[in-house]
Amino acid sequence: MRPTASDLIRWTGLAAIVAGIVFAGIQPIHPPDELSSVITSAWAIITILKFAMCFFFLLGITGVYARHVEQVGWLGLVGYLVFSLSWAIQSGFVFVEAFVLPVLATAAPQFVDSYLGVVNGHPGEMNIGALPATYNLLVGIPYLALAWLGYALWSERRQNVAKPCVSAGD
Repeated sequence: MRPTASDLIRWTGLAAIVAGIVFAGIQPIHPPDELSSVITSAWAIITILKFAMCFFFLLGITGVYARHVEQVGWLGLVGYLVFSLSWAIQSGFVFVEAFVLPVLATAAPQFVDSYLGVVNGHPGEMNIGALPATYNLLVGIPYLALAWLGYALWSERRQNVAKPCVSAGD
């Protein structure tokens, strides 16, 4: 049995559900973004979940776009590409949190502290180049891209909207 486009879109919907549940679930239990947290088992579990969440969000966003591709046109494509790009870049930041920072926590604590300062708004002592500016830009992009996708959906061509059903007795 070959999967259909509808089946694939449904599976991406499931990916979006998983991503949303992970996002909501980790918020109250996320360890503080500070050096002492980076070497804990809670940090390892949460950051790996965050990394998986990024992947599932990318799948979910793709499904939303695929479901509405004919209605949203080029504006929706731009919104989809920007939103996906922001999650792809976010995946890189989360990868570093999950797999690089724990290794560097004892060898280069100033770097880890400065890297975490990007997220928590308290820059560390070390100059880490363009990472803070990149992260701040990234934070703004998902909101802009989501607004762009929303506008594309809101302004969809009305001829594609289904007409109301009329019963046989009318």
